[in-house]
Amino acid sequence: MIEIERFIKQYKNESITLQNLVFKHGITLLRGGNGSGKSTLLKALAGLISSNITPLNVGYMSERPTFPPYMSGLKYLESVQAMSPNPHQSPRRLLEQFGLSPYQHNRVKTYSKGMRQKLAFCELLMEKKTIYLLDEPFNGLDSQSLETTIQIVENLDAIVIIALHEPVQLSVPYEEVRICKASS
Repeated sequence: MIEIERFIKQYKNESITLQNLVFKHGITLLRGGNGSGKSTLLKALAGLISSNITPLNVGYMSERPTFPPYMSGLKYLESVQAMSPNPHQSPRRLLEQFGLSPYQHNRVKTYSKGMRQKLAFCELLMEKKTIYLLDEPFNGLDSQSLETTIQIVENLDAIVIIALHEPVQLSVPYEEVRICKASS
C-alpha cells in the first residue's frame, strides 16, 4: 500500500498540493483535469522530479514515451533487457503479446503513435515490479490494441496507478481517485 499524507510540488508560479492519498494493491484510476497534478505525482513517485515524497522502485510509463529512432523495436528491448538486473519477460515474447512481432526489425522512427505506446508497455513489463505507474497509457491505441492492453494491465499482480483524462472500461474492480486543481 502507498499512503501519501501530503504531497507538495512547487513550481515557479504555482504549487500542487495533494493530501490523504491511498493506493492499494490492484488498479487505481487517477482522474483529473489538465494541471491537476496527476503526472506530477507519478513522476515524483518514480523519482523523476524532486518533491517532498520519497521515490519508490516502480515501473513507470510516460505519457510521451521516447525511443532511439534509429533502433528497431527488438534491438531496443534487447538493450533494455541487457541493462536490467532482473529481466522478467523476453523481448520477443512481449513484442508478440502486443502484436508488434511483424514490425520488430523496423526502426522505431517508423512506428505509429499506437505502436510506440505498445513498445512502451513492452519496456514496462520487462521487469516484474510491485508498483506500476502509467501516465495516459492508452493514448493512440486502436480498439483491439486497447482491449488487449487493458487485459494485460488487469492481470498485473501489483499496485497499478493509471493517470487518465478519458474514461476506460475495466472488467476488474478498481478504485478511482479524483484530483481537482485548487483555485488560485
